Amino acid sequence: MILYITFDLRNAGQRGARELLLPGPLLGWDVGEFPNASGVKHHGVRVRYHDPRTGYEQIQLVEIPPNAGNIRVRDRIPREYKAALDSAA
Repeated sequence: MILYITFDLRNAGQRGARELLLPGPLLGWDVGEFPNASGVKHHGVRVRYHDPRTGYEQIQLVEIPPNAGNIRVRDRIPREYKAALDSAA
C-alpha cells in the first residue's frame, strides 16, 4: 500500500511530501515528538499498520520538519504536492 504524508511549512510558504510504503492496512497515525529505535526523539508522524506477514501491529516513524502544519496522510498525492515529492527524491 502506498500512502503519502503531505504538509505545509509554516513561515516558508512551501509544501512538502513523503512517500510511505506499507505492507498492510493503515490502522492510525499521530503527529508529535517520538523516540526512534535508539531512543532519540524526532518530530514526525507515527504510523500504525497491520503487518500481514507477522500478524502483528507495527509502528513506523516518518520524520517531518518541526515547522510543518496542515499534516495529512493521503492515498493519492495532490497535484500541488507532487513537485515537493519529486524534489525530495
